[in-house]
Amino acid sequence: MRMLIAILVFWSIPSLAGAQGFAFGAKGGLTTTTQVWNPGGDRSALFRWHAYAFIETLDEADTYALFAQLGYNIKGSAIRFTTFRQGSTGFEPFGQAIETYEFNNLSLMLGGKQKFGRANGTKFFYSLGLRGEYNLSNNLEGLPPPPPPISCLPFGSLSIFEEFVNDFTFGATVGAGIEFPFSELVGGILELTVNPDFTKQYNQQGDLQFANCFSPGSDVVVRARQITNVSFELTLGIRLLRKVVYVD
Repeated sequence: MRMLIAILVFWSIPSLAGAQGFAFGAKGGLTTTTQVWNPGGDRSALFRWHAYAFIETLDEADTYALFAQLGYNIKGSAIRFTTFRQGSTGFEPFGQAIETYEFNNLSLMLGGKQKFGRANGTKFFYSLGLRGEYNLSNNLEGLPPPPPPISCLPFGSLSIFEEFVNDFTFGATVGAGIEFPFSELVGGILELTVNPDFTKQYNQQGDLQFANCFSPGSDVVVRARQITNVSFELTLGIRLLRKVVYVD
């Protein structure tokens, strides 16, 4: 995967140099992110945000483009559950609680898009890209139980530990959207993307065994677990054009 990304980088450099100009800008928006836990099944969606800077080729017909984008996103998932309290008739529902698992990632994507124009300058497009992401931080230290070294656990089924987080993840992005002009050199962009990862954000290969905090003499086992990200992004941005004009 790293070799493929490197090839795309070197392939895009001469394309940018030989183009009729280029477009660049910034964009951001809402992220709906969830994860597949194995074992453990799917988790509830987490609603966060993302922001990117981008550059892309610009040819005379403006029907195809290569692009690169660099930015920040949040991946993760949530567990939502009902809390209970002791009432006059026994345990009664008390309220809703949420526990989030968040991974703050730096993202680099390289890809291409095909555009379909209209008479007013508006263009629809679809895009495909490959992503590499680096985990800048996460919130696992703030979740119960505390990270190792620890002597006991109150439970084990949902326990995950920072030491098993992968620093690098790789995936693909498939999207579609619309480019609309404000003037000859300034425009806007609106797009929707689906972003599945190929590699694991979290990869605990073996079982872990701890003493049970609530039941001395018994053990809690944290089973081997892998976690994979899937996200959906709704993005709005500004697009600036730099055109090359050849004069005889």
